[in-house]
Amino acid sequence: MATVLIKLFQVLQGDCISIECFDESRDQAACIFIDAGFVRTYFRTLRPEVLSINDSQKPIDLFVVTHTDSDHISGILPFLKEFGHLPVKQFWFNWSPNPVRLSESNGEISIKEGIILRDFLIGEGKASGNNILAGQAYEVNGVALTILSPDEEQFEGFTKKWHKEETRLSEKSGSDIGTGQGRNDHESINDLSNQKFAEDKSLSNRSSMAFLLEFNGFTGLFTGDSVPSVIIASLEKLGYSQEKKLKLDFMKVAHHGSKANTSDELLQMLDCAHYGISSNSQNTHNFPHKETLARIVKAREGSTVNFHFNYDDPVLRNIFTSQELADHNITCHYPAQRENQIQYTWNQ
Repeated sequence: MATVLIKLFQVLQGDCISIECFDESRDQAACIFIDAGFVRTYFRTLRPEVLSINDSQKPIDLFVVTHTDSDHISGILPFLKEFGHLPVKQFWFNWSPNPVRLSESNGEISIKEGIILRDFLIGEGKASGNNILAGQAYEVNGVALTILSPDEEQFEGFTKKWHKEETRLSEKSGSDIGTGQGRNDHESINDLSNQKFAEDKSLSNRSSMAFLLEFNGFTGLFTGDSVPSVIIASLEKLGYSQEKKLKLDFMKVAHHGSKANTSDELLQMLDCAHYGISSNSQNTHNFPHKETLARIVKAREGSTVNFHFNYDDPVLRNIFTSQELADHNITCHYPAQRENQIQYTWNQ
């Protein structure tokens, strides 16, 4: 029997994900982490999970840091300070080769943390020999990983920002979203799904890693904060289209459910019933956006859709009306009481 266990930890409007792929026939498990959340969320999320793995004497096969936004990278610093000696077999992190110091006026894009992580990986001999880019394929302890984002153009655009000592970045993470807007959860799925899509322009998000994970019949899409145009181009090169959809068992929705990172065109290329949402509801961007969830629901019209929220609060409990849940075959899943994560388990 094969099992895939995915945990989306509560790191505010950030990402910290663990994936365990267990093959009973080999009595072997692959352990992969994606991102580390914030420094202030480290001690109640990533740290206890790593301690549990350490107690069981299992290695971490791969630690992916998708990009340099603080809600993804900041927690890696206390992790390295406490567990830098542990056997993380591989780190994936795309970095600029030249140390620079950028203005820290934008607290969301953490080039400083990127420099610290890069220098640690180089010092430990664990830095990737090449950047991890779309089109590449890897095998990690029996798990197949196909990179969908970033492509060379997106990452080169970001490294130019990294290279330049600018006083401020020209855009913030999610800058296309008005942070002062109120939530629009009162609007219907039908109305929201018809809104015109405008893609995220943030170079940081456009540099985010995203990949397909395949293991013994399981296929998952882990998107980081990537943008759909890059994912679409990569999937088309793999032979997928609206007519030949990619069958997924699980998809982590990009950029915490931002309306600027999941398009109708991408969703029409996918056949997926389970979607993970990694965000609280109390954040300046008002993630997750109901507009994104509405697009997913409409793309699944006539089929069931499951949303796996890693937080449980009144806002998320009421993002859909009871009538919408019934009419559109929606099931919402929330963490168990006193848990700091939502879990999704797949068995074959």
